[in-house]
Amino acid sequence: MDKNFKCPVCSAQNLSLLFNPTIQPQYPRAYYLCDGCQLLVSDLDFEKILGARASSGYYESLDTENIKSKFQRVMSMGPKESDNWTRVRRILKNISEFQSSFGLVQGRRALDIGSGTGVFAARLLMEDSSWSVDCVEPDPRACLHIQEVVSNASVFCGTLGQCENLQTYDLITLNRVLEHLPDPLIIVRQIKTLLNPGGVVYIEVPDLVCYSLFGADAPEFGVEHLSIWSPQALICLIHQSGLIDLQTARYHEPSGKISSVIYATNLADLKVKRACG
Repeated sequence: MDKNFKCPVCSAQNLSLLFNPTIQPQYPRAYYLCDGCQLLVSDLDFEKILGARASSGYYESLDTENIKSKFQRVMSMGPKESDNWTRVRRILKNISEFQSSFGLVQGRRALDIGSGTGVFAARLLMEDSSWSVDCVEPDPRACLHIQEVVSNASVFCGTLGQCENLQTYDLITLNRVLEHLPDPLIIVRQIKTLLNPGGVVYIEVPDLVCYSLFGADAPEFGVEHLSIWSPQALICLIHQSGLIDLQTARYHEPSGKISSVIYATNLADLKVKRACG
């Protein structure tokens, strides 16, 4: 059975039913696969079910009593256990390669969108203190927490569209954020306007192969995940936003999660020399 609604990335209209998730069955919904870009899209009535918590940031509920303990648990993990530590190190490694290959990322100002408990900002600053980090987070409780535990970060409370006085950035990250948004293309187009010359965007999302590997009851298919991504869908998203992809990859994280990631920039910012002969 097909569904006649638009893919939020490539605007294709005929999406094919793939499965009905069995996790959180109190919220009846189905996932449809876009044949155009391989994005998996939930038909959940977003405004009705999630509208009260809707934001252009991090949707995942944060229990007030657990925010600090979640932060401490993740930060106490070693590099072989922690998705976050692994993420920060691979980003810094790839940033260094983009600098040497394409002349990108000449500054050290980062923007983390949907910062949650603040573990990414905290680990980035611990790994390389030359960076400055701004955090955008819609949950006021999480914002207060980040201000307390990541003293070197500036925190903007609200959605990206609500935050005033943002700077321009050399690195913008969305770590497991886009799957919560009904219109991911809109936020990536907004992000494009916040890039410094040579700036790079990093996006990480749950990967479509989770269905084949883990089945319809996997946590990736919880009610708040409106989309599940493939590398092809990420590339399409980046091109539709007016950026170009630098690198796309699929990772098996220390936690067992499967992630699709993409790095992107403006084509005009690439500095490439060709050798003669």
